[in-house]
Amino acid sequence: MKINFCLAFFILILSFIFYLVLFEIEYIPIIELDDSYNAKCLDGSNYRFNFIQGKGEGKNKFLFYLEGGGWCGQETLGDNFVESCFERANSSLGSKIGFFGSLVISRLIRLLSSKEKYNPNFYNWNKIFVRYCDGSSFISDRVYEKNGQKVYMYGKNNLLGVMNYLKINYNFTDADSVILSGFSAGSFSTLIYANYIDSLTTKKNNTFLISDSGFFYDLDEKILKVNKLVQKAYEYSTNHTEIRKLFNYYCNKDYIEKEPWKCLSGEYFIYNISIPILSFQNVYDSWITRVINGNNCWLNKNYIKNCSKEQLDKIYREGNLLIEKIHKYPRNEHITLFYYRKIGHMLTYYNWIWDDKNYSIDGLTINGIIKEWYETVSNGKEMKKREYIEKENTHIESKDFYFYYSLLSGST
Repeated sequence: MKINFCLAFFILILSFIFYLVLFEIEYIPIIELDDSYNAKCLDGSNYRFNFIQGKGEGKNKFLFYLEGGGWCGQETLGDNFVESCFERANSSLGSKIGFFGSLVISRLIRLLSSKEKYNPNFYNWNKIFVRYCDGSSFISDRVYEKNGQKVYMYGKNNLLGVMNYLKINYNFTDADSVILSGFSAGSFSTLIYANYIDSLTTKKNNTFLISDSGFFYDLDEKILKVNKLVQKAYEYSTNHTEIRKLFNYYCNKDYIEKEPWKCLSGEYFIYNISIPILSFQNVYDSWITRVINGNNCWLNKNYIKNCSKEQLDKIYREGNLLIEKIHKYPRNEHITLFYYRKIGHMLTYYNWIWDDKNYSIDGLTINGIIKEWYETVSNGKEMKKREYIEKENTHIESKDFYFYYSLLSGST
């Protein structure tokens, strides 16, 4: 019996090693912030993040990738924001449960890979995966208690704790270059913190932002659902006095004084961000389609084949409204926009999209776009165009995204 157990354990170890080698899995170590940082997940556990140290020419360069994962109360547009956070505290997005995926992060997210063939621009940089476990895009600074249980909305402390840790231990203040990136709710917060994080480093013109699915728009001016959710997040998750100190770095004074919640929604302040921005966004954003507009017809094994003509027309109409809205805003030399005419959400997260020619615009894949953009703006130059939108005849179906949403919904 003992021999059989040892043999089984040996086979398990060999299988695990084979898995790591076959799929080229890279381990990104976990760092836990101690009590002095006052950084916690919703369930009260000390905050953790993933960090791999740079080397060679990248030793003093930092790339942050902020995780996304929706908001507390998003299904009710914030009406049950606090109650939802109590539920979320028991999930992978509110506790340490989510930190077991350290072996697969860099396999999925090429920006975090330390292999030059996958991540030629940043493979040797300091790379930080900023975990998301506060349910409100790293802006929160509140504690609630119910029936003897506490929920810690400490997102602001978590993100700034990471910065302080790197400042103390890895000389972040004197960084040669900094890239702030992330997806969805994480990308949403990169816009909020961009100017502030830029102010933390002593060297000028060295901070850059890659936004992936971080803009959430209300397309129907009569039904402001996104705005309602953002207002609830401001009301229930932030310390209003402290968050306004952050607003001073980028938000219009009138908004701060009269409508402070607008300082959390990128469409109202993006043109006040002083660092170069590369923005990836799907024209038919599946988070907005699913959560805000309640259109789940594509969320099944048949994908859009299950959608009626009326449902598809609505998706197309929303996409066209988004493009119209983009064109209403003034142009800014710091911003380069790439918009894809596909149903989806998150374009830098999936490794199979990274070099996929189906995601090419003007002949450039996602990887190629990031390479050309960074080489251009880091040398003080401008991209040829400020706006790139996939051709209108591009089909909206993109089955790559079904993998992610099937996991979220439990559909097969």
